[in-house]
Amino acid sequence: MDIRTKLVKTTLISAMMIFVIALSGCAAIGIGKSSKAEAQNWVNLAEASLGDNDPTGALQELLKAEAIDADLPALHHVRALAYLAKSDLSLAEISARKAHELDPKNSALATTYGKILMD
Repeated sequence: MDIRTKLVKTTLISAMMIFVIALSGCAAIGIGKSSKAEAQNWVNLAEASLGDNDPTGALQELLKAEAIDADLPALHHVRALAYLAKSDLSLAEISARKAHELDPKNSALATTYGKILMD
């Protein structure tokens, strides 16, 4: 094999490696977005459970969301509402505080947190 052939092969292998690395990076970004959406779907199901007056079911759905994205403010907000529905003010306060820390400009979270503090 002459030097030109080795150079072409080396260049092709390098180009393929760059392509694979770039492709895996794009896949990782896509996974992150779909994971956030999946976590939000579990939070939405938890809200529906609360609407059906099932705070225990809501908490079970929130565990699934937390396994995917534990820093989702809505997760902690809905958890605070679920604990509030179960009359567990101490756990409701912890969840509301976490939600407020994650998204301090969200007025709905601030309202829930304030209500729990006043109760």
